[in-house]
Amino acid sequence: MDLPKNLAKMGLALHLAAANGHVEILNELLKVGCDLCTIEGREKRIPLHYAAIKGRVHVMKILLSACPESVENQTVRGETALLLAVKNNQFEGFTLLVAHLKQFQKESVLNKQDNQGNTILHLASSRKQYEVFNQVLGEDSVTKAVVEVNSLNKVSMTALDVLLLFHSEAGDLEIESILQQAGGKRANDMHSSVTSQSQENHQHGQVPESNIPMEQSEVPTTHYRSRIDQLADYFTYKKGRDRASDVRTALLTIAVLIATATYQSGFSPPGGVWQDDKNDTPKQVAGKSVMDTKNSASFFLFMFGNTIGFYTSLYMIYFLTNGFPLQLELRCSMLAMIITYVSSMGTIAPS
Repeated sequence: MDLPKNLAKMGLALHLAAANGHVEILNELLKVGCDLCTIEGREKRIPLHYAAIKGRVHVMKILLSACPESVENQTVRGETALLLAVKNNQFEGFTLLVAHLKQFQKESVLNKQDNQGNTILHLASSRKQYEVFNQVLGEDSVTKAVVEVNSLNKVSMTALDVLLLFHSEAGDLEIESILQQAGGKRANDMHSSVTSQSQENHQHGQVPESNIPMEQSEVPTTHYRSRIDQLADYFTYKKGRDRASDVRTALLTIAVLIATATYQSGFSPPGGVWQDDKNDTPKQVAGKSVMDTKNSASFFLFMFGNTIGFYTSLYMIYFLTNGFPLQLELRCSMLAMIITYVSSMGTIAPS
C-alpha cells in the first residue's frame, strides 16, 4: 500500500471537510493521526486555514485541539489562520484563535506579517473592523501589551496610516482612539520623533545614532515617502498579492464601461444632430452632427478619440474572454456592435 499517497488523499479529504464544516468526517479522519492537520494543499494552506476563511468555528476548535501548533502555519502568501480570519471578516473565528494563542502562550503570532508586511492591525484598519481592535487593544484586552501597534508594512505604513488613508466614517474615530491609546502612531510621526531625539543627543554631546553600528541602532531605516507615493503603492498591482482572476474581472468591468460610454457617444455626439433640413444652410442636413457644422476640427477629434476608445475596449473584451463558454455568440454580438457603430458614425458624419 502506498502510504504517502493515501495520506495525501486523506489530507485533501480533511481540507474539504474543514472547508465545508463536515464534523463527522473530520473526526473520523483525525483518528488516523494529528499529522493530517499540517498537510499542505493549494498555496500551502492547511485545514485550519480553510476553516478560518469560511468561519467554521466548530471545525477550528477540533483542529486546534488536535494540533495546537497549526495556528503558526503560514500560507505561501505568509498568511496565518489569524490573518485569514481578519481578511474574510470572520470575527468569531478570530476571537477563538486569540483565546487559543493566549492559552498556549503563542501571543507572538499576533504580530506575524504576511508577504506584504501587513499584520492583523493593518488588515483590520483597511476593513474598518472595530471588533478586532477592541479584541486585541481594548481596555479589557489581555493581549494589549503584546501587540506591536507601530509595525511598518512593505509600503512603510503603520496601521494608523492605513486607517487614515480613507478616514471618512464616524466609526473610524473610535478605532483611531483605540490605536492612539495603545501608542499607535503614523510612520511620519515616528520618523520625526527619531530625528528630534537624534538632534537632542547631538546637542548634549552624545554620539549620533548614525555612527552606532547597525545591530545596535534602533532607528528605523525605512525611507519615508509622501502620501501620494503611499497611495500609489497601496493600489499598485502586485503579482504575489493580487489574483489573476480578480485582475481580469476588474479589467473586464473597465472595458465594458468604456465600450458602453463610447458606443452611446457614437449615437449621441455633443450637440446632438439636426432634426430637419435647411435649404439656405447646406451643412444643416437632418441626421448630421450639429458639432461638425460649428467646428469641423473638434468633431474630427471627437470621432477619432471615441472610435479608438470603442475599438480598444472591444479588443480588451475579446482578449479577456478568450476561452469563455458561448464564444460564437459573444463574437457575433461584438460584430453586431461594430456594424451598428460604423453605421451610426457614417450617418452622423458629414459626407
